[in-house]
Amino acid sequence: MENKITEILYDPTIGKLVTLFIGIAVIWIVIKFIQKKLFTKIDNVDNRYKAKKFGSFLGYIITIIL
Repeated sequence: MENKITEILYDPTIGKLVTLFIGIAVIWIVIKFIQKKLFTKIDNVDNRYKAKKFGSFLGYIITIIL
């Protein structure tokens, strides 16, 4: 049983998928953190909206690059 689990975890395809999912999670956690901490300090509602949209767009681009 332990050999099967070890074999599955060390499979290159599974390793790449796990790396991809962890990378996407880290990127989106960082983007959401920046949106909550930095963009809320923008006083103008229109500029805050545009900054959040730009942050989301940047997150999508970085995720595609990953």
